[in-house]
Amino acid sequence: MATLAYERFLNFIESVGPERMDGLDHSCFEEMTTKEKAQSFDYLLKEFEHGSCKAVDGLRVLAGSKIFNLFLCRMDALREVDAITEQRLSLSDSLWQLSGDIQYQDDMIKMLEHQNKFVRAGALAALGQTPTTPELLKRLENTCLDDSSELVIMAAAQQLLKRYGYLWYDRGRTGSYRSTYRQLISEDNDEKKLALSQIKNHHGCNGTLF
Repeated sequence: MATLAYERFLNFIESVGPERMDGLDHSCFEEMTTKEKAQSFDYLLKEFEHGSCKAVDGLRVLAGSKIFNLFLCRMDALREVDAITEQRLSLSDSLWQLSGDIQYQDDMIKMLEHQNKFVRAGALAALGQTPTTPELLKRLENTCLDDSSELVIMAAAQQLLKRYGYLWYDRGRTGSYRSTYRQLISEDNDEKKLALSQIKNHHGCNGTLF
């Protein structure tokens, strides 16, 4: 008879909808038997080979750094065909978590081209864990100006402000944060460009962010 932990795992991996983005953590596997963990690994590996993004999270949690080379091979294959897929996003996030190598930021940035707004929002969430680079700042600016989704624009604007030192909880700059944020999410691109110019001029564009 399967443990409840194994049944929860199967329910998660077969789920559809927003919950699929929640990821898996160690608690999912802690109460499984050794046999169930092995079965889980085989199941995840099969799903991984079929392009599952959820399987990436599961394999990383279950196998840790032992899965690194498998992820590298898969990433190389996706890069070779310039794939814009959820699995590439999950891989770039996991490889970043495992290695701290800045190269995976470029893969996350690439996922901002995905047609699904929730994947683009997920890419922004993953990028939020990475350092500030000129390439990332430029892409955040372009996302504010060009993206079609209010959800994605709002996420990009919030991250851009944070990276330029605008914090909503900073009492001395609350008014400035709110005003600039409203401009960045405005439907008027001239307003957005004005806000971008102001925040860059404030920092002098002298590279002090990097």
